[in-house]
Amino acid sequence: MGQKVGIFRRILSKASPRNYTGTKMFGPFYRIYDAPDVIRKVIQSGELWGKAATGIFRTDFPKVKAYKGHLPKGLIGFEFETDVEPNLGSIPSKPVWSNGRPGVAVEGEYAKIRVRIISQNVLE
Repeated sequence: MGQKVGIFRRILSKASPRNYTGTKMFGPFYRIYDAPDVIRKVIQSGELWGKAATGIFRTDFPKVKAYKGHLPKGLIGFEFETDVEPNLGSIPSKPVWSNGRPGVAVEGEYAKIRVRIISQNVLE
């Protein structure tokens, strides 16, 4: 017998322009196709990490990358908001956060930002 695979969607909270401390929030943004264990680490830590881009957009500088908007139904991933404004000059539908922005921390080859998960679709 094969392992049962299902998709579940869990709404954690509604997006708000300000969090409980009154800090301005940016989003919603979403990431897709991260492994379930990666999504769990993001939820537990409240941090989203990113490495330097590779391929045609290769860079030596680590960046957190996402898509702007709501997580499309049926895609595996998570939707989030953050109190860290994306880099100015980012592609409008593909925001990034990199070193030099207030709220972006760099540890080794990773950039990281604080996030609050709004919803998730994960393969079980």
